[in-house]
Amino acid sequence: MPTTLLSTDVLVLGSGLSGLRAAWAAKEQNQKLNVTVACLRNGPSGSSFTNRNNALGYQLLDTDDRKATFVEEAMALGWPGFIDEKLVTILADESEPRFREMEEIGLAFKRDTAGHLTRHPGCGSLEPRSVIFDDLHASFNRYSKRTAEYNCNIVTDLEIMGIIVHKGTACGVWGRSTTTGRLTSIRSTSVIMALGGPAPLFHGHIAGAANPGLGYGIMADAGITLANTTFHQFMWGRRDRSFVNPATLLAPGNVILRENGTSFTPTDQFGATLTDLRTSRATHCPVFHDRPDTILDRTLMDNRWDDGFVRIKAHSQTMETSLFAHAGNGGAVINEHGETSIRNLFAVGECATGMHGANRMGGAMILATQVLGRRAGIEAANRSNTISLIKKNDFNDICDNFAIPDQRDHETATVNTIRQEMQRFALFGRQVGIQEFRERLKEQTRSRNRIIQLTALSALEASRPTIEEPLRLEK
Repeated sequence: MPTTLLSTDVLVLGSGLSGLRAAWAAKEQNQKLNVTVACLRNGPSGSSFTNRNNALGYQLLDTDDRKATFVEEAMALGWPGFIDEKLVTILADESEPRFREMEEIGLAFKRDTAGHLTRHPGCGSLEPRSVIFDDLHASFNRYSKRTAEYNCNIVTDLEIMGIIVHKGTACGVWGRSTTTGRLTSIRSTSVIMALGGPAPLFHGHIAGAANPGLGYGIMADAGITLANTTFHQFMWGRRDRSFVNPATLLAPGNVILRENGTSFTPTDQFGATLTDLRTSRATHCPVFHDRPDTILDRTLMDNRWDDGFVRIKAHSQTMETSLFAHAGNGGAVINEHGETSIRNLFAVGECATGMHGANRMGGAMILATQVLGRRAGIEAANRSNTISLIKKNDFNDICDNFAIPDQRDHETATVNTIRQEMQRFALFGRQVGIQEFRERLKEQTRSRNRIIQLTALSALEASRPTIEEPLRLEK
């Protein structure tokens, strides 16, 4: 049985933009409820508050034309992944009121000298609809302050190991302290997952802090219906992991250097179409799936050296660039309240999907954190008004089966190996050896170490080359 047993009404897993927004939405709906946020660390975390550019975009859709164009563009970008037009329309309809709330708590949106909001195109769109806020540490403090004003509880240093489901309904979670290794379980009437995305599964990634990347494994093991888990956002970056767009890398006159000593120019390969391809590719930083300009990214991928970097000679300078995992577009399939296929279990932020598909527009994720974070918090609060906590004895009986051997050295080494192999075999465009790698992952799901199990199961979801039945951990 876990060392520590806690209880709450609404439990939020994660303290990023979506998690904190969900927490105070639940309290706004019913201030009598006990709302708890469980997270890895006390401070900025996630891809939202620890973005390397210290700035984030938000799709501000404050006219009917902007709403309609956003829905049309988002649906087109979603192909060939799963995307739900109902969710996209909800994002559009509720964008402006959520923006006003962000303004009200003091987020620093950029304005011109006359005080007007500056507008920018989001990646994947030419329409200047997005507004930008920066100073993300201050933004985290403002969200934390609002959460504290509603007297939400914060539990830190908790690494989530699993969702507890009883009779088809979520009734809590279990996890461990990252410092002491002691187990903790939390009873709740509903669970809101804001677990972040899968980018940390790759050795080379530029994801936010305090996210181990185990969300896919946790959700798959719980039996949640998942989608789009094969679609990731990758960015080309220099050795310092700063972004660089392939439209710049493949400029006319630049030369791609092969490891065998030969070289070629992009103009030789693409001829007159290079200009059109570069123009298209310049509209988005992430690699997009199944788009005409994707051929530029594949050309770079095909010419990586053994260290994973591409060498490009521009005039007298040689540029080195590699592909880094940035975010995920997959996760739990949700309804308009953020609820998953398991009753009273909600998913928001980067661990949910359907509001975007294979590709997503710049500024649409932050929009989703606020719209669907709020909706999930409200619905979770409403559910808590009508149901009771699982009986303590029943909960303890379930938790009696939990254990995690103290194998930290073995655990760390195995997880690092999985991340290195994800980088080798499961980057954009599956590489030779992917099937053998996935067979090794299936073996590792049988490990007695829970973190190795979850890492392997998460990697199986993230490396899925075709639609298959999700693998479950052996009980």
